[in-house]
Amino acid sequence: MIRPNEFQIEIGYGEMGTFVRVVHLPTGNENLTESVPEYEVGKTRDELVSKLKRLLFSPEDIRYDVGRAVDGDFIRAVHLPSGIERKAMRRDSSFEELLDSVIEELVFRELQS
Repeated sequence: MIRPNEFQIEIGYGEMGTFVRVVHLPTGNENLTESVPEYEVGKTRDELVSKLKRLLFSPEDIRYDVGRAVDGDFIRAVHLPSGIERKAMRRDSSFEELLDSVIEELVFRELQS
């Protein structure tokens, strides 16, 4: 739900100048900014992606933990309001992958209710 390949990014030139459009493919949510200065295209793209991600979760609702285990370091992502969490060995996963899995479960639960 939040991985880079789940966002379609279009940068182009229209009547109002350079535009940046970002579409979240799983939901169809879209953000568009026109008249973007060329030196701000990357920053604008990142802001639009962040806005779409905030429609799925609030960053303050997520806690990330790192801990030590006998086999190495582990990481955990917890959605505080729901208590949904995912954990894995650090060498096997990333915080983004864990958070993606948490969000998928949140969306699944929402669809079931």
